[in-house]
Amino acid sequence: MSELAIVGSVLFTLFVQAAITAGMFAWGRWVARRRGTVAWARAAWLPVVAGVLWLLGTGGTVLGLVRAFEQVADVPVEHKVQTLAASIQTAMWATALFSIPSGVLYLVALVAFALGSRR
Repeated sequence: MSELAIVGSVLFTLFVQAAITAGMFAWGRWVARRRGTVAWARAAWLPVVAGVLWLLGTGGTVLGLVRAFEQVADVPVEHKVQTLAASIQTAMWATALFSIPSGVLYLVALVAFALGSRR
């Protein structure tokens, strides 16, 4: 896969994630106006927080992978595999650390807004 295709797919993913976050935020604001309580107004921000967490996880993963390949350049040949594996593992922890709470917040917001939309 070419670099242009990779960049294009990452930008498309960012656009889709931003659209989902904006749509859920708008839905949450609609529910908050309909319900008229402070708790619902605060709940409307759940998708935004989830989107920020997702971006932090993705950014951490990308930076961790870039760092992993930079570290491999500086180690002897016999240690390259171990160094690369350990660095990639660290980068993937950034994904888990931020993406799992992000998914949970999106799910909580989805359920809350669905329940809040009912009369």
